[in-house]
Amino acid sequence: MITVRRRIHNYEQRTNLMNPDDITLDKPSKSFQYEKISRDIEKMEDIELVKNMARCWVKLYLKQQETLAMM
Repeated sequence: MITVRRRIHNYEQRTNLMNPDDITLDKPSKSFQYEKISRDIEKMEDIELVKNMARCWVKLYLKQQETLAMM
C-alpha cells in the first residue's frame, strides 16, 4: 500500500511540474506543428482516446531514450 501511495504522490508531483509552456521549440516549423496538434487535443472529448494517446507518447519517448542510449 505504501508503494502505491508513493507512486501516486510521485505522479502528482510530475503532473504538477509538467507545463508545455516551459518547453521552448526553436524551429518555427516545430512550433507550428505543436500548435496544430495542441488545438486538435483541445477539441478531444473522448477521455479514453486521450489517455491512450498519452500512453503512446510516453512509450515513444522511452523508446527514443533506449535508442539514443545505444548510439
